[in-house]
Amino acid sequence: MLWETLDECWKEVFRLSWESYKNGTIPVGAVILDENNDIVAKGRNVSYDKKSEHILAGTTIGHAEMVALIQLKKSDHPNIKNYRLYHPPKNTRVFRRGMNWERTPDILKMC
Repeated sequence: MLWETLDECWKEVFRLSWESYKNGTIPVGAVILDENNDIVAKGRNVSYDKKSEHILAGTTIGHAEMVALIQLKKSDHPNIKNYRLYHPPKNTRVFRRGMNWERTPDILKMC
């Protein structure tokens, strides 16, 4: 697949993944789109990032999805159940165990 043919949200996921890789941590990025397909939050893995000042940096929960999710306050996002989380394909079973998420082929939908 050519870079030019990717949706902008996927391009951002891979940009964030590359940034994670360059910072010595797990190369994963994530973006959350609202019901209008606008990016409302994004994050990258910071679990092993020694340079990042993010609150989750250096922790076992410094996952890209968590970094993106903590940016969203429910009171500011009344339609959050219609939002979608995009991230590179991986095993999400452990992540979903503690969340109320529905698996779809390429995305996780908040429900």
